[in-house]
Amino acid sequence: MDDGTSIAPDGDLWAFIGDELKMGIPENDRIREQKQKYLRNKSYLHDVTLRAEPYMYWIAGQVKKRNMPMELVLLPIVESAFDPHATSGANAAGIWQIIPSTGRNYGLKQTRNYDARRDVVASTTAALNMMQRLNKMFDGDWLLTVAAYNSGEGRVMKAIKTNKARGNPRTSGRYRCRRKRSSTCLKCWH
Repeated sequence: MDDGTSIAPDGDLWAFIGDELKMGIPENDRIREQKQKYLRNKSYLHDVTLRAEPYMYWIAGQVKKRNMPMELVLLPIVESAFDPHATSGANAAGIWQIIPSTGRNYGLKQTRNYDARRDVVASTTAALNMMQRLNKMFDGDWLLTVAAYNSGEGRVMKAIKTNKARGNPRTSGRYRCRRKRSSTCLKCWH
């Protein structure tokens, strides 16, 4: 299995990721506030990056192979602090925080003894498959894709419908999602 190290042959994966960030996250007060929160808590970021290290090359390699935005590699920082054992109050689990029904829809087995949502390889494959499907649904708009991944495609579709009814364009720059955490993290690393 390709461990992804070929994407950053000099070994500086963070520099490679930084050079590949291209999503154009809009700047606003909420994003600036979250960015400052992350930057003020450098020990937290240090701990998260240490926890992420065993997975990052492989995940970055998968994202690159699929020609997806490199920002997606950073989503588990926001979703789970790269903790495969993380579980939310909504029973989302693993580094990608996948809920049980979504996991089943994407072929992630969940038994008493094994939960593929906590399996970094299986859950990454499922999360990237999901984001590719969402990206097609949202006409290639990666900001809407990330918003839909984070808060649900139904919520994003409803926001788009509401914006259209108000005469606002269906652009991600105008989209207001209550849960901007993913975009916040992506901008912090840019």
